[in-house]
Order: sequence, then structure tokens, then C-alpha cells
Amino acid sequence: MALGPDALDGTVVNVNGVNYTVTAADLANGYITAAIPVTGEGPVAIHAEAVDAQGNVDVADADVTVTVDTVPADLIGAITIPEDLNGDGILNADELGTDGSFNAQVALGPDALDGTVVNVNGVNYTVTAADLATAISQQRFL
Repeated sequence: MALGPDALDGTVVNVNGVNYTVTAADLANGYITAAIPVTGEGPVAIHAEAVDAQGNVDVADADVTVTVDTVPADLIGAITIPEDLNGDGILNADELGTDGSFNAQVALGPDALDGTVVNVNGVNYTVTAADLATAISQQRFL
């Protein structure tokens, strides 16, 4: 929380119901650091105010709201190898093909967007609108 020009060493700043006493170091920095507890996903409002020696309440210029979002987006799903015709996890000569390559299909999750980057075996692939239309990003491997 930024400190105003009238803040003094010993001023008490209340942030979301918790009192913080301003120190000389805080004055030198121009701010105090307040630990804001997070109780779950969603918006967290931050409100700060201080009371001077005469009892005047100084409220921060504006409350701030931040959104806590720790749930990862559902960008990808199952990986399949279409050439593995019998589903045994082994590509024989007939399944591998004459060029020695095969396709890996990565199912796209509902949160994938045009431009999402999918990393397959260390190689980045950018999801396109065509990939989204089929819900699969298909890449060829040698």
C-alpha cells in the first residue's frame, strides 16, 4: 500500500481489518506490505485506511479488487496415435508407413483458443482455427 505524504513513523494503517504500523523503513520505501489472506478462487477486495492523531480517517484513493485464479485452463486432453491400428502401443512396419513417420493427435480441451501453444516432446505447436474445428492438433513425427 502506497503511503501518503502525511504518513509518519508509527502511523497505523488498517488493511482489510488488519493493523500495520508504519516504520521508518516503510517511509523510506514509500509503502507498506500487507499480507492478504486468500480463502479461495474469485475476487478479493483490498481496502485500506489510516487514522491520524486527531482521529481523522484517511481512506485509500480507491479499493482494489484482484481475481485469484489458480485452476489451470483445460487446454489439452488425450494423446492418440492414429497409425496404431490395433491399439497395442507398438507401431509395426505396416503401421509406421514408408516414410518412417507417424502422427500424434493431441485432443484440445474446451479452453484452447486459436494461438494456444501446445508443447509435444519439446516442440511448440500453435493451435489454429482448423485445429479448433476438429478439436485435435495433429503433428507428424519422424
